[in-house]
Amino acid sequence: MGCLNMIDVHENSACACFHVASTPDTGICTDQFVATCSELVPCEKSTNLCDRSDHQCVRHPQCEDSPVCYPIPTFNQQFCPPTLTTTTTTTTTQQSIISNITGNATWARIGVTVAGGKGSGNATNQLHLPSGLVVDDDQTMVIADTWNHRIIQWKKDDTNGQVVAGGKGLGNRTDQLNYPSDVLIDKVTDSLIICDQNNRRVVRWSHHSSTTQGEILINNI
Repeated sequence: MGCLNMIDVHENSACACFHVASTPDTGICTDQFVATCSELVPCEKSTNLCDRSDHQCVRHPQCEDSPVCYPIPTFNQQFCPPTLTTTTTTTTTQQSIISNITGNATWARIGVTVAGGKGSGNATNQLHLPSGLVVDDDQTMVIADTWNHRIIQWKKDDTNGQVVAGGKGLGNRTDQLNYPSDVLIDKVTDSLIICDQNNRRVVRWSHHSSTTQGEILINNI
């Protein structure tokens, strides 16, 4: 997930490497478009730490001189695989490591937006710093829409998603979520298993349309 020697350019043009505030000789490569400076909060001054575990305290070249807490998604290693640079007296070699991708995989030159893409927001055609994602057998995507405190389901070719868990604002009630970071589909019980990150719990939410609240499976983690 990291990058050494402060590399500012990555093979994926959407990725950039930022200085880690606590260790200035190293950096971390991640999506450079995930948030603007106005959406980022300053790091804790005395420790250069962030309140949220999925954020890293970095120095962003566009955000003045103060370190900011930058979101690092759970799929970061796949999106921005580590780029290691080794310098000798004569040559520089570069190695990229990509995991969980088959050797015969092919890539389209131009990507297609399949969910969101309408700017940051809480409308059903928008997402706000989504993190976890799972795709069902029928290509329906279930997305942890982290900063909207909801799980949203997006069927193939639809222009709008459907909120299937949370969406009642930030909170700790059983009908609320607090920065959910990941989601899984449990086919046995036809339900969603949600990592409700800032509530420090795992919640099961039935996939039935009549469901209005979740069931706490694990608490205080």
